[in-house]
Amino acid sequence: MGIVSGAGGYVVAGGGGGASGTGGNGAVPGATGTGGNGTASSISGSSVTYAGGGGGGAGGATLAPSGASPGGTGGGGNGQQTTDGSNGTVNLGGGGGGGGYSGSFFSGGAGGSGVVILKLNFNNYLLYTFTSTQSWTAPAGAVSVDYLVVAGGGGGGATIGAGGGAGGFRTGTGFAVTAGTSYTITVGAGGAGGTGGIAVPGVAGNNSVFSTITSAGGGFGHHGSVSGGTGGSGGSGGGGTRGNGGGSGNTPSTSPSQGNNGGSSTNSGNLGSGGGGGASAVGANGTSSAGGNGGAGTASSISGSSVTYAGGGGGALYGVAPAGTGGAGGGGNGTYDDTNANPGTANTGGGGGGGGASEPAPYASGGSGGSGIVILKVNF
Repeated sequence: MGIVSGAGGYVVAGGGGGASGTGGNGAVPGATGTGGNGTASSISGSSVTYAGGGGGGAGGATLAPSGASPGGTGGGGNGQQTTDGSNGTVNLGGGGGGGGYSGSFFSGGAGGSGVVILKLNFNNYLLYTFTSTQSWTAPAGAVSVDYLVVAGGGGGGATIGAGGGAGGFRTGTGFAVTAGTSYTITVGAGGAGGTGGIAVPGVAGNNSVFSTITSAGGGFGHHGSVSGGTGGSGGSGGGGTRGNGGGSGNTPSTSPSQGNNGGSSTNSGNLGSGGGGGASAVGANGTSSAGGNGGAGTASSISGSSVTYAGGGGGALYGVAPAGTGGAGGGGNGTYDDTNANPGTANTGGGGGGGGASEPAPYASGGSGGSGIVILKVNF
């Protein structure tokens, strides 16, 4: 909606539109426009409101402070008068709130990220795919689910860094559920890659959870600066650097195993770093002339087609090719120069590649791990 200017030197902004309502007009004096309301959807199994508009901001020396202008239901951020606008809620698509002015200008809030939920209807089952954390209610008549739970991949290390380990991969059939019961579906984010130019390892991935099934985030790939270090443990382990070993996979232990160990490294030649472990294979060891490849992931057909998940990230090398390649299933490639490494693929749980190095600095950053995914096939 529009902006209203007052004769006393103040400005009042309108609110952003929402999925089910227009944004409110700014009014003189003093009232900023509220964000338009979003729309509720029950596709996830419980009612969630999405896509609310952001509230408008206001400011001016003669305008008495009136506080926040509410964002619309569905994640809209509040508009402000004397501070920065509030951010829209992540995974709801809410608009950011407008920033205010009270002698200095304030920033507007960031818009909230969107979400995609697919619900496929078949003759005797339903399929739900989750790429962000949601609440899910088991539909009427449901007796069990087949599941795939993949955690976020680990980030690759910087500066001749090792590949990040893949997120834990767990799948099963006939898991009992109770119709009408709400379950929290947690989808783990990938870990950040290490920052180039300084001794920074990657960050471990985050867990994905459905009911009692937890897949552990992938272990971090270590940085390759100075003496390096051992890769982090997790669903699959991250690679090691400068003669150190890789992290342990299947940590904590599950049966069947959720992942494999990261690769070890060398402290000679071009300092090849280890690849991150994958769901079906260990990460390869780095050598004096090559970075270790990421371990391969595992294919699943729960979605109706075969997709490979949870590949490990490739390890870096110093100055010359080849760096390690990411494992099948979303693992990111490592690099051998000052080019930043590749991230793991989103919604596969792939580990990030290790960042390389060549003279002169700055040296390369590691790739971030790919986010996880949860897929439920509901049986009636």
